[in-house]
Amino acid sequence: VAQPLLDLLGRNAAFLVAHDATPIDVVGVALMLTIGVPLLLALLVLVVKRLSPTAAAVLHSTVLVVLGALLVLVAPPPRPERRRTREDLCPPPPSPAW
Repeated sequence: VAQPLLDLLGRNAAFLVAHDATPIDVVGVALMLTIGVPLLLALLVLVVKRLSPTAAAVLHSTVLVVLGALLVLVAPPPRPERRRTREDLCPPPPSPAW
């Protein structure tokens, strides 16, 4: 889920320059997106599990469904399949170079 955001920031480096982001800021944002958010979600599930295992199971399933839906939304669309022709399977012989 973090990859599209990291890709967006990488393609728009002017955003980071305009906000006077230091290298530490950039690394901090990358770590927060890749490690911080999943860790926060896991800790939330663990805290709820201590209170109610049933509620934790529901929350865990909900988190998985939401993250899966986000993954589907950011996935690139399938490329249209090109029909194969006879030339693709058996290319014509090369013409003689005279």
